[in-house]
Amino acid sequence: MQKVFVVDACRTPIGKTGGSLVDYSETELMSFAMQSIIKRNSKYPLPQEVIIGCCFPQEHRNLAKKATIQANFPSHIPAVTINRTCASSMEALIQGFYRISFGDADIILVGGTENMNRNPHVMKMNIQNVRKYIKSGLPEMPQSLPEETLLDSIGMSVDMSARDLHIDKKEQDEYSVCSHEKAETAWRNGRFNSEIVLINHSSEDRCISKDEGIDATISETDYKEANPLYFKNGTITKHNASSISDGAATMLLMSEQEVRKYALQPIAEIISSSLIGTRPENISTAAADAYLNLIYKNKLNNSDIQLIECNEAYAAQVIACIRKANWETQMVNINGGSLSIGHPLGCTGIRICTTLLYSMKQTSSNFGVATMCAGGGMGQAILFKLFEGDF
Repeated sequence: MQKVFVVDACRTPIGKTGGSLVDYSETELMSFAMQSIIKRNSKYPLPQEVIIGCCFPQEHRNLAKKATIQANFPSHIPAVTINRTCASSMEALIQGFYRISFGDADIILVGGTENMNRNPHVMKMNIQNVRKYIKSGLPEMPQSLPEETLLDSIGMSVDMSARDLHIDKKEQDEYSVCSHEKAETAWRNGRFNSEIVLINHSSEDRCISKDEGIDATISETDYKEANPLYFKNGTITKHNASSISDGAATMLLMSEQEVRKYALQPIAEIISSSLIGTRPENISTAAADAYLNLIYKNKLNNSDIQLIECNEAYAAQVIACIRKANWETQMVNINGGSLSIGHPLGCTGIRICTTLLYSMKQTSSNFGVATMCAGGGMGQAILFKLFEGDF
């Protein structure tokens, strides 16, 4: 079994609802991120394989291979597209980790992409919700819903969990405000500089250089007056839920043999991963369950983990995870999370891993975990160890 290292990681800025990345297909976003990371590492050999995650791929003929062609990769490099709903790109990363571990390859490029603004399924669901609201108003929250309904609407499941776990709207709003403030501070202090690759807008003379959804100026009144999204008596609103967004992220993985060969200073070593399934109504705590499973099987405790990145699909979901896993809030999403940065589904797994790795470098944190929930009732987590300059 070979050790596996993350040599480099980068991502595009995340576009907001109706934002600057709307006109880019998922394939284009992914190919841009791939070109950028290869350019940053041009002195090393090209990857032997490409593995890409996407939740709702509009390109049905293997998005990953199409992206390699658009990125001008040689045709002999194989590619595969993976779908594990929201955890698609984290699954791509773990598959790359496995293949190098078992000696099937020494260099693999993994990534994730999503353009939610152009996705017919996402937009259809939002239009249906708007029509339902206009026609008859939102329903009262029931005691339970069929699993099939909860499978199609994570938001409904999280809203009902918030009620059952006594996570009120005020707590959710306060968490969301904090996410925006942390992300804005991180941008102002240059903490995202290493992970972001700029996009030059082809149709306009401008450059997209910052996550568009971050807004620390949303007023207390805006939060207070926001309408519920799913139930008349629900607590989830557009301000404490992640938005429709677009983006891509990528990582370059290498075996220890290759790292030694080129005398590289990788960012971190991938240690282990965890995957769990849960009932759809328990998706709020799926990321915590995956985390707890991960540290248990690696014989670690909370005190051994210095930083955690948890996807912020909804404020209520992260709060539920913080409670269940007994996390210290100051170690979770220290530079803001998906509520502010954005949550392009198939991109998010590697996006949170990328942000985690650079946060680990900036804070000299030895161990970090990225963990997330995924549609259908799943949780996935991955453990990283900061590379400290020797083997």
